[in-house]
Amino acid sequence: MVWVQGCPRQPPCNGCFNPGMLDGQKEVRLMATEELVQRILAIDGLSGVTFSGGEPFSQAADLALVASDARLRDLTVVVFTGHVLAELQRSEAHRALLAATDLLIAGPFEKDMATGQPLLSSANQRHHFLSTRICSADLDSMAEIEVLVGADGEVTFSGFPPR
Repeated sequence: MVWVQGCPRQPPCNGCFNPGMLDGQKEVRLMATEELVQRILAIDGLSGVTFSGGEPFSQAADLALVASDARLRDLTVVVFTGHVLAELQRSEAHRALLAATDLLIAGPFEKDMATGQPLLSSANQRHHFLSTRICSADLDSMAEIEVLVGADGEVTFSGFPPR
């Protein structure tokens, strides 16, 4: 999972699960596109890369390069966005990231619209299969919950409630 910083949505999505990633001006360690690609490729057994945020399409041009490189190495690319597909098709940089994406999870998160659909956090969100590399049957085998343990020992749960 690649978490990106910054989200232009004002107000933020109702119940945003990652408010710490919204501020694009927050002081963080910046990473060059090439360094990110190398870090991704160094992970043994990786079958794909997922971009979430913040809002990945706020950094679409750079992420399109990362996604294209990942796909050249047979990794699948999944992108979560608070935008709907029609909004993303208006920008050249957005279209470049879409062209390198296998599965787009699109739509703003609404905490009052919980759903049991694979990879969707709320019922207004949609799956967009943008290539033949991922299909709807593949979603049933994807992990629902990820447990992250930080260097400081902080435990974070990320994912979707059981269906």
